Amino acid sequence: MIKKIILGILTLILIPILAFGALVAYLSITDYKPEQVEIVEINQKAKEASSDSLDIISWNIGYAGLGKEMDFFMDNGTGGWPSKTQVEGYLAGAVDYIKNSKADVYFLQEVDKKAKRSYGLDEVLAIAAAVPDYDWAFAKNYDVRFVPVPISAPMGGVLAGQMNISKYKFTKAAERHALPGQYDFLTQLAQLDRAALVTRIKASDGKEWVLINTHNSAFDKGELRSQQLEYLKNLMLQEYSKDNYVIVGGDWNLALPGITYEQFPAKGEAYDGYLEFPTDWTPSGWQWAVDPNTPTNRTVSQAYVKGENYTTVIDGFIVSPNIEIVSVAGVDLGFKDADHNPVRIQVQLRK
Repeated sequence: MIKKIILGILTLILIPILAFGALVAYLSITDYKPEQVEIVEINQKAKEASSDSLDIISWNIGYAGLGKEMDFFMDNGTGGWPSKTQVEGYLAGAVDYIKNSKADVYFLQEVDKKAKRSYGLDEVLAIAAAVPDYDWAFAKNYDVRFVPVPISAPMGGVLAGQMNISKYKFTKAAERHALPGQYDFLTQLAQLDRAALVTRIKASDGKEWVLINTHNSAFDKGELRSQQLEYLKNLMLQEYSKDNYVIVGGDWNLALPGITYEQFPAKGEAYDGYLEFPTDWTPSGWQWAVDPNTPTNRTVSQAYVKGENYTTVIDGFIVSPNIEIVSVAGVDLGFKDADHNPVRIQVQLRK
């Protein structure tokens, strides 16, 4: 009898240990390990053309799962799992905006290709269908077969990433640049592999517009974002040294230059992952395109209520000295379909 009790106890102890070991082994074997630079397929729909100006929108669509009714467990909330009807509604809202805004170029982040959290909907193709005459490229930055958190309702499989979309034909190859910095081994197995997606279009003077869509780390203490900023700086300076016109935009996951914690008064507290942008990072002559009057991101500790959720600006652009910023504006969509608002800029070649 005692032997059976001991055996039962050992079994209860060993089963979860073995299960955990099997999960770690599976995630290790299937872990996405990108090269530093990878060529990304371009889906060619646009006509050959050049331009001396561009109208660009950057938007993190939150995988069509973080509309105004949602909170998120990684941001001190409890949920993150909308119903299929909600995902379809949020995606329809995002597609509608992209279709009707008629920008020249789009930088999109957190677009699901196939994920349990968005019910297997191919958001990449849904968005591409909204702009049928545009070139587009998709670079994955989240490819995990099974995300085991939260334990109460695991996220499951995720294949997601970033899209660059353009009404002007992309020249050369699109590139996925792996951004440096890794979490500890176990955390990284279920985390994003951060990236910048680089595409190029022809400028009217025969040179190139270099379009860099970035989605930097969150949920770190700043050490990963610091490494990623240095990589981005080297990349954009390298392209500028070739006399190209360089635009870097996206979700920086940092309060952008000129934005303070008190910018948008609210009852809710700031998420502790909001960090200020380093004051000594910006290269000489480079210009930030940031709208200080319209928040681009909200805390997701609760469903969105204006004046309650803390909001700030972590989405925007930086452009090279040979570019003139004509206008920049955050687009206040009231966080209806995502936990981010879009940002739109108009730029032209500096005369």
